[in-house]
Amino acid sequence: MLDPSKTAFGDNATDITLPQGDHCLIRQLRSEDEALLRDMFEHCNANDVYLRCFAAMKSFPENMAARLAHMNPEEEIALVALPATGDPAIILGVAHVILESETALTAEFDVMVRSDQKGHGIGYALMTALLNEARLRGFSAVTGYILQENRAMLQMTDELGFKVRHMVGGVAEVWIDFTEDRDAA
Repeated sequence: MLDPSKTAFGDNATDITLPQGDHCLIRQLRSEDEALLRDMFEHCNANDVYLRCFAAMKSFPENMAARLAHMNPEEEIALVALPATGDPAIILGVAHVILESETALTAEFDVMVRSDQKGHGIGYALMTALLNEARLRGFSAVTGYILQENRAMLQMTDELGFKVRHMVGGVAEVWIDFTEDRDAA
């Protein structure tokens, strides 16, 4: 189990400068964000849902929003990106990890950004914050599964230090091992 009190965020949001100079706020997901998550997922096109889930899903907004909003903080971390200015009741993107193996403290990540907000660095900012949070909470490793055709995600994970462990049936398993960082220190 994870200690949810070990966090860089608490109840606060962190202002992040994106590559083009715009700003967004990143904070922990709250249970009251369910409707905002549903709205965010409704602003994701069918191709983005396919790249995220490897399938088309008609009820994706409702199911995923409910699932994330009521996650177990002892086994999961979720962060959301919000506009730094303008309407604060909009979620621009979400990044999440869930503990796969409590004994090895490995987790699987997923990340999604509203289709109309892609290309601004929000996903990269969320993943950077999520990996930092996972390190802070003592995770040993984070893994993810990415369709080979999702070149942007594969590039991002490469830039963040993930290695491709397996490529099977057009799906890459990427892996980042935090114990290597600890061993080198």
